[in-house]
Amino acid sequence: FSAMRLSSWFCDSTGMSRGRRIIAGLGLAALVGVLAGCSAVRLTYSQAPELAYWWADGYLDFNSSQKPQVKAALHRLQAWQRSTQMPAVAGQLRRIQTVWREPVSAHQACEWAGQVRRWADEAVEQALPEAAALAVTLQPGQLAHLSRKMQKQRQDFAERQLDVPAAKRRDEATDKLVGRYERVFGTLTPVQRQAVADAVAAMDDPVRVDAEQRRHQQDLLATLQLIQRERDTPAAAQSRLKALAGRWRQASPDI
Repeated sequence: FSAMRLSSWFCDSTGMSRGRRIIAGLGLAALVGVLAGCSAVRLTYSQAPELAYWWADGYLDFNSSQKPQVKAALHRLQAWQRSTQMPAVAGQLRRIQTVWREPVSAHQACEWAGQVRRWADEAVEQALPEAAALAVTLQPGQLAHLSRKMQKQRQDFAERQLDVPAAKRRDEATDKLVGRYERVFGTLTPVQRQAVADAVAAMDDPVRVDAEQRRHQQDLLATLQLIQRERDTPAAAQSRLKALAGRWRQASPDI
């Protein structure tokens, strides 16, 4: 995620400097290296439906009728991705592996990041009917549980980010990213380490991240409450969730 976030930030910026080109290439190449070569990633993917269910249940506290519905939906989504997206992902990884041993251009890094975002958009579109079928079954108590969970998440973020001195926060983030890149490439050069530090400093804006997270959470909760209040059909709920996903793709208007 950090590699993709860095690369997306660079690709959304104009006039990439040499340092930005270095870190964009490192970010995408590290991501590819992990995806292509890590057996732990492959194992995690095979267990993705169970892990996703555990994560979602923590937010929505599924009842006895929802549990089998959600589990079956997650397995269907994974089967769809295996048959449609994963062959393309594998092909892209093979192509990138032949290129990344040479200097990676900013254009190449941004093309790769854009492809990952397109795959994510396709997956969201595929998941919308399943999400809508669940949304129309949610109860008031579950939405209250979701609201409390979101509030706890923001409190945790404040403790980890907002309440931490900027220098300490940036040093820790830089060390973490450098460690991830070095597991793929070996020891980074001083220029590459500085490029990582510069990128972290440029992106270090926890107030903005907190506001964006709050906006997304409030939008999600309001949409689910509206679906419940209006007693939406699955088709109507899907339309609302699709609009929600579109809003989430946009930059926050107020930060």
